[in-house]
Amino acid sequence: MTRLTQKLTCLCALFAISTWTFSASAGATESDLLERLECTQPGLAECVAASSAPIVLPVVFHLSGSQRWQSPHSLVEVIAETQRILDQAKIEIQPIFAQSERETEHIDVYLVPFIRRWGRSLNGVSFRRGAREVFVRDDVALHKVDDRRPPAPLSLPRYWPGEVSHDRIAIDRDRVEQARTIAHEIGHQLGLVHVRDPNNLQASGTTGWILTDRQIQTMRQFARQRGSTIALSASSSVRTDASPHRF
Repeated sequence: MTRLTQKLTCLCALFAISTWTFSASAGATESDLLERLECTQPGLAECVAASSAPIVLPVVFHLSGSQRWQSPHSLVEVIAETQRILDQAKIEIQPIFAQSERETEHIDVYLVPFIRRWGRSLNGVSFRRGAREVFVRDDVALHKVDDRRPPAPLSLPRYWPGEVSHDRIAIDRDRVEQARTIAHEIGHQLGLVHVRDPNNLQASGTTGWILTDRQIQTMRQFARQRGSTIALSASSSVRTDASPHRF
């Protein structure tokens, strides 16, 4: 089956499901719909399942240049909040911590004391085609808006080592804003551009949090190219790269 045929097949499957769901008289459950797909169009059910499966996205956090975030433990709440934002798109980040500045094949996030570009100080910057894609300032400052963020506390990421999955943890505003900036820059890496809605994650300089359906679709398309749909096990550990390297 060619790539184009697979895409067309998947679109047909999604259309079929939406049509059956819309019909109240059908009375079909999700399992019924998948069974029909399997009976009528081999491969469609797998396509539909893959379209909504969580995507695991490795993200490397480079800590050697930071004056504040110098250990994985210092970033627990930040990464938990970043994860909660990306949960909207069913994207699950797998954090990898590096004490070097060497670029990797994954999304590289460099935490640094300051960022100055275009004659002004920035909270973060993302380079789509650069080897070192994302830089985020140690102490970001955002304009507070009605960001529609769910109330704290939040759940600890299930892949965090030495902790019980879904433990509830508190988070302060500084870490909320740090996480939002990281998620915003990851959004750029996953194909998103700035928007004017201040409540949106891709608004510039605000605490905006939400994503539109179109943004979610774009993020998942890009994430599939850089991640995988293989779910992380509860025993997965955070990786650390301590190899020395300098700019």
